[in-house]
Amino acid sequence: MARFLGLIVAAWLAAPGSAAAEDAGVVLQCARVIDVERREVLEPAAVLVRGNRIEAVGTDLAESEGATRVDLGDRSCAPGFMDTHVHLAHDGGVIANAVTYSRSASWRALRSLANARAMLHRGFTTVRSLGFDRYFETVDLRDAIARGEHQGPRIFVAPHGVQGEGSATFLGKRAVFPEGPVDDPRFVRMGTGPVEMRRIVAQEISYGADWIKLLDAFGTSMTAEDMNAVVAEARRHGKQVSQHVTADPEHKAAKLAVAAGVDSIEHAFITDPEVLREMARKDIHYVPTIWIIDYIARQPPGSVLSEGFVLDGTMLASMAPLLAVLKESTRLAHELGVPIALGSDTVFGPDRIADAVEEFRLVAEATGDNWTALRAGTIVAAEMLERGTDLGSIAPGKLADIVAMPGNPVEDIGATERVDFVMKDGAIIRR
Repeated sequence: MARFLGLIVAAWLAAPGSAAAEDAGVVLQCARVIDVERREVLEPAAVLVRGNRIEAVGTDLAESEGATRVDLGDRSCAPGFMDTHVHLAHDGGVIANAVTYSRSASWRALRSLANARAMLHRGFTTVRSLGFDRYFETVDLRDAIARGEHQGPRIFVAPHGVQGEGSATFLGKRAVFPEGPVDDPRFVRMGTGPVEMRRIVAQEISYGADWIKLLDAFGTSMTAEDMNAVVAEARRHGKQVSQHVTADPEHKAAKLAVAAGVDSIEHAFITDPEVLREMARKDIHYVPTIWIIDYIARQPPGSVLSEGFVLDGTMLASMAPLLAVLKESTRLAHELGVPIALGSDTVFGPDRIADAVEEFRLVAEATGDNWTALRAGTIVAAEMLERGTDLGSIAPGKLADIVAMPGNPVEDIGATERVDFVMKDGAIIRR
């Protein structure tokens, strides 16, 4: 009887989630640990995790006695990946199609969940979803994941894009729908003048926005006063602002955004050194999103990129020059000291959304530096999200978001595409 009770107690002590199991911790034995803050590789190395935090990193962890050991063999341990430009509620091509916009909010919420799970299993423990919610479905998904009801990455959300009234809507899609939790529910929120812009920003934040995404792609729908009002209102609520910028030779939208002091500029295609120098001076992050253009450029004409969206020859022909400008913009930004955060602009469904991990390779190719790419998708992204004290590196005290992959990504950036171990918040998701 005593032996039987002893077995029960031993089983309880080892049970996942028990206080004893959490106190004992888990040791990840890695062939190498990628230190993105110091740009160093520690090998061999181990990481001690207790609860949801990293307690120690080193070659000899004396304090790990009694911890469960996970031998990862010849794998590199790196911080959980971060993609700062995704569209979880989307299932369309680079130009959103009518089929995507006609979907119900419940369909889009379920698609968001599937996309989020796919991203997590490829190693993305944190993502920023920028726009194209029908209502606020990714806000609800973010909160459900945070409560532990669903498995997925940590999510930062900008539910809708914001731009000026009276101009062509973003990609020609106004997409008004009849009812919803806001008085003017659209995929893109529109207003005229600083007062209206402040109201829209406050409303987005009241429904759970972490970020405000500006969609004044060419600098034609908003005045400097409008943009200043958006940034000021977001700051008043402790939130951040991104600006979507496309291939404008005059860089008007980028100049307005930089002057207003946004936190990040997406896509950009910026080749003006003065704009990039000002971004570096103000610590405005650049999110190139090379992957989406590269992906489309590699597809044959007639490819069905998503339901109702077929790649035609005209669009395909436009991709190569755009890709060349984007890579040059990324190279120049790196050269001039602009902080680069990784973002793919992935908009496809769960079968392909996680291929966005290829953005690491594309940033490395554009900048000529694997460390820049690794940091873009870890510590620099965390700093842009104002979570650098908790996320973005493998260091004592930080949240235990850790991925492992065969090989060494510092020597072969393609290793980032072979992740086969994922830990988020101290819980092993994939092994």
